[in-house]
Amino acid sequence: MPPLIRWGQHAKALAEYGIAESRYISEEEMFDLVHAMRTRVVTSPAFDGSRVLAAILFEQTMERDIQGVPTAR
Repeated sequence: MPPLIRWGQHAKALAEYGIAESRYISEEEMFDLVHAMRTRVVTSPAFDGSRVLAAILFEQTMERDIQGVPTAR
């Protein structure tokens, strides 16, 4: 089981989202799950831009694509 202290808030966010620490064994797997979680949020029709004021995007998020589009776009 990965140490929560090492991965801090990412592991905590996944746990609150319902993804147990036993679902990943490496930092890479954890960030893949975090990216999948963020992708579901960003692409949800409920988030149409009318209520979102800001978002904090981590380097690992900015270096990836969301449905084939660079995250920053």
